[in-house]
Amino acid sequence: MGKFKSKSLRKLFVFFLVSVILSVSFVSVVFAASPGQNFDLSHYTLQLPVASGSGVKQVSGSALTTYSDSYFYTASDGAMTFWSPVTGGTTQNSSYPRSELRDLDEFKPSGTNIQSGTVKIQQQPSTGKIIFAQIHGSLSGSEMLKLRWTSGSVKVGTKTSIGNSEVQTTLCSAAIGSTINYTIKLVGHNLTLTVNGNTYTKTYDSSWDADNLYFKAGCYIEDNVGTSSEGGKVAYYALSNGTPTPTPTPTPTPAPGAWYSKTSYSAGTTVLGTTNTGTRTTEFDMTTTVKPVDGLVGYADTSTSVSTATSLAMIIRMNTSGNFDVRNGAAYGAMATVAYNANSKYHVKMVTNLSAKTYSVWITPPGGSAIQIASNYAFRSDAPATNDLGKVCIRTADADNQVKVENHNVY
Repeated sequence: MGKFKSKSLRKLFVFFLVSVILSVSFVSVVFAASPGQNFDLSHYTLQLPVASGSGVKQVSGSALTTYSDSYFYTASDGAMTFWSPVTGGTTQNSSYPRSELRDLDEFKPSGTNIQSGTVKIQQQPSTGKIIFAQIHGSLSGSEMLKLRWTSGSVKVGTKTSIGNSEVQTTLCSAAIGSTINYTIKLVGHNLTLTVNGNTYTKTYDSSWDADNLYFKAGCYIEDNVGTSSEGGKVAYYALSNGTPTPTPTPTPTPAPGAWYSKTSYSAGTTVLGTTNTGTRTTEFDMTTTVKPVDGLVGYADTSTSVSTATSLAMIIRMNTSGNFDVRNGAAYGAMATVAYNANSKYHVKMVTNLSAKTYSVWITPPGGSAIQIASNYAFRSDAPATNDLGKVCIRTADADNQVKVENHNVY
């Protein structure tokens, strides 16, 4: 190589070399990482278009943090990229291939559940149809929501009831390579979907209460004909974790003589004293602010430290199926079905024989007559010895203050 003719030229050459070195280093450090090193995928399973047994290859847990291949990788611009060829393997219940994340955090249609993302469609199959986000269930026909890109349009497909035919609505246009910002927000049975500023709302029916729902995100193509170079490619630049958050229950203004449930057993416990022995009658009014709720009123001996349900010898429960039931030895049961509704007051009567370790329960619905749901049910079999009605616990699993007990009286 000849000598440089001037200091300026030498400086220009050095600057060029440094620029190249820095740019190469930047790419290798930032963009060579697997998607799981740029996104929190700890609560997802990745489903790939690779046949494995009767289904497809799946990756989850710590393995997903460092995993990448030709179907799931970090692109040169940092995007988490999903590629599904039309020739790819399919899951058992589908005819179409996917490279897709399945959220492991399942939820019921209660509380507030959100997923949001920033997406670009980068390649389409010949059908032009790619599903890039979903709310799915475990039961047959339980595709609650599909966000679908179809030849330049973004559409939402929904089912009012499990098993219904899907109804599609066009939300907006989005060309190949353009940015799609979306937020799926399900509050109870009410959906609010926003895509690039366009809002769609829907109310689902109670059939969904029987299912466990979860979010999905990725590239699920509705095409299975063609060569291995044909398929769909989706790039994610942002993805929320979709973790359900309980609907917050406002802290009520305490009514005289009223107690409110707590998620902590100990915090929800009130001491009644040591004098409630022999055969005792307990009466109170019980109201829940939500349905379904996982709420209970339970009783323990004065000497018992209440920390779990096993601390409670007697339990009257508002269960997640929407009915009252009572603990009977090793299981819950009820002689009659009594449903509850949110914001309705139910009168509860319990007669306890502490010597025989049995109790009977009646529920009086609003405006109705007393219905017996338990007759001489046995104390919980794994509870500590209980010789008095010394403590009462009001507990809900999802949030504080969802159940109120008032006018409590033991005689």
